[in-house]
Amino acid sequence: MGELYVGWQRWEDNKPTDQVMGKAIEGYKPVLRSSLPDKDQEQWEVDADGKERDPYPRNPANRWPIGKAGDRTIKPQRYRRDTL
Repeated sequence: MGELYVGWQRWEDNKPTDQVMGKAIEGYKPVLRSSLPDKDQEQWEVDADGKERDPYPRNPANRWPIGKAGDRTIKPQRYRRDTL
């Protein structure tokens, strides 16, 4: 059975660059967004519509099931909603 990690993942240039996550089964509680770096919206990347894009987006992609299938490690597909 896989493990469920919850928390935040930082994105830059449409790629994950950092994460603050823990195992849900161990009772990990994600930190508040306000405690993470990169709060200055003037420093955020801008999307195609000219809107600032939070490097720590809040969406279901912040939850990653990770596990094994036979001898293979199953890793999640990592997509941001605004890149689909």
